[in-house]
Amino acid sequence: MSTAIRCKCLIYLSAGLISSGSFATDFNQLVADPKLYTGKRVSVVGVAAVDGPHFVLYEPPRASTMAGFGREILISPPAPGPRYLHLNNHWVRITGIAYPRQRPTDYYGCIIFLERVDMLNKPPVNEPEILALFANKGSIPVQVKLYGNDGAIAAELELGVHGIDETSVERLGDGTVRVFDLAGKLLSSARVPSHRDAANFDIPLGTFYYQIEDGKVRPVPVKDAGPLKKRWKEIQEQTQRRAS
Repeated sequence: MSTAIRCKCLIYLSAGLISSGSFATDFNQLVADPKLYTGKRVSVVGVAAVDGPHFVLYEPPRASTMAGFGREILISPPAPGPRYLHLNNHWVRITGIAYPRQRPTDYYGCIIFLERVDMLNKPPVNEPEILALFANKGSIPVQVKLYGNDGAIAAELELGVHGIDETSVERLGDGTVRVFDLAGKLLSSARVPSHRDAANFDIPLGTFYYQIEDGKVRPVPVKDAGPLKKRWKEIQEQTQRRAS
């Protein structure tokens, strides 16, 4: 999933004093009333859905509609920081500073700025996931934002020059991807179809392929996606080696 939304790490400096101690927090209580925990250090258990530097914490079963996204917690690690792909679908304990979502259109229930993550000794939760892989072949860094069919932002990536990353599009519906420069200027957009017979959808891997060049995003047919798949596999293997 990217997430998996993929948000830039936000820093809340005006939310008041931050608690110096942490305390175990019930998942449902936290997402039901996140303002109660503003600026407090919390410790909460859930399943990690990881598809990039930021990831989501949820309680199974995972929501299947945009309306259910408010029952999930966005986890924002320090930037720069390690990737956590090895935690995907695993039960984890997250410790960090909690804040409510910033905008009404944000899909998550609240955000935790990560301080520590521990994998728990529990079987992983395997849920089907549809992904989109984006490769930036252009000469400028870009922001990639994915919108659901209700117009709300569902995921966000930042790709450097020659950057590559993936995010979940399982619950976008018939969505849209928009590419911006780092100043926020819209450069291009493309459709992310809900149907699985698109030429750029890899059925065995459950992945759509997209390429961005000079700010223009376009779907990459599966028959031409070999270099993207090879490059992404190498990055995943490097990440797993560093985590082991």
